[in-house]
Amino acid sequence: MTAGLTRSLAVKGIAMTLWPCPVGEPCITDVCAAVAQLRESGCDGVIAFGGGSVLDAAKAVALLVTNPDSTLAEMSETSVLQPRLPLIAIPTTAGTGSETTNVTVIIDAVSGRKQVLAHASLMPDVAILDAALTEGVPSHVTAMTGIDALTHAIEAYSALNATPFTDSLAIGRNRDDW
Repeated sequence: MTAGLTRSLAVKGIAMTLWPCPVGEPCITDVCAAVAQLRESGCDGVIAFGGGSVLDAAKAVALLVTNPDSTLAEMSETSVLQPRLPLIAIPTTAGTGSETTNVTVIIDAVSGRKQVLAHASLMPDVAILDAALTEGVPSHVTAMTGIDALTHAIEAYSALNATPFTDSLAIGRNRDDW
């Protein structure tokens, strides 16, 4: 699935290092391994190409690589951090919307608990949406991510701080899903 992206970068003379994100939600050990590989490679940016878990991992990697004295567990929404590496998000599934949020969810391998971090630096610089990228995704993944998108819309509609504007977006989102 990355062949087209790899070709496009090569045509433009852009060197790259591919880090295959493990299947499922990323854990902190996977993120730390990617940070080490990124530092070793000398890359000056991150392109996240995959589903929501890949995008979440890439956001954490892009931030941690420029903040070597920080850990995700120590970071908060108000942390003063060095700017992250440039980050382009290219989702291949439709579900979490991770390409347009400032949130990442990473599993703590020791406790098994999800670490959720929201920080302005986690918002990708660019999101590239290409519906054709979702066509090769297995049907069960499409179903799961579709249900995820539906759940997010229901959550937005039923939120305590919902507004008529957010309600209209949520209702429209649900209409699109069905």
